[in-house]
Amino acid sequence: MLSPLELIGTVIGIAYVLLEYRANMWLWVAGFVMDVCYCIIYFQSHFYANTGLYLYYMVCCVIGGLMWLRNRKKAQEEQSDADGVKSMPLWGWIPVTIVSALLTWLLWFVLLQMGESENAFFDGLTAALSCVGMVLMTKKYYQQWIFWIITNPMYIIFMIKAQMYGLAVMYGFYTVISVMGYLRWRRLSVK
Repeated sequence: MLSPLELIGTVIGIAYVLLEYRANMWLWVAGFVMDVCYCIIYFQSHFYANTGLYLYYMVCCVIGGLMWLRNRKKAQEEQSDADGVKSMPLWGWIPVTIVSALLTWLLWFVLLQMGESENAFFDGLTAALSCVGMVLMTKKYYQQWIFWIITNPMYIIFMIKAQMYGLAVMYGFYTVISVMGYLRWRRLSVK
């Protein structure tokens, strides 16, 4: 059965990903509220890397919102929230891959040392890839969706194992929207 906090987080999370799909800056407000809910849920479930991830997301919501707000004037002139969606340079994959691997290893190591994480590698991997994906989103790179296409199915498995079925359904919805978002943002980046 869904806890009230899980239900609230799931509903706000669905609104968040729909706003993200539309490249609408209100995603940052919805994201912040959602992050507070998930931070509590993951902490109570002893998923410490993901607890830290959602604390990080809260900071990213503030930074991303400010970055998008700064560029909003130009978008309003063109009647589009999607202004500024761009492609990451090909060379950008080198640091993104290195940071993803190092962060995964670091989180896995820390979680093993803590001894309380039931799925230390999985917890670290999903948190690391999500962390990198969020950085790419604040920069409005369409490739950020690739990280969500990879991590959301992993989160489905993670949530089913943890018997958090509401979150599993939400991550299923996120997976579908991630594919759609990738296609939409890619199209927007070439305009």
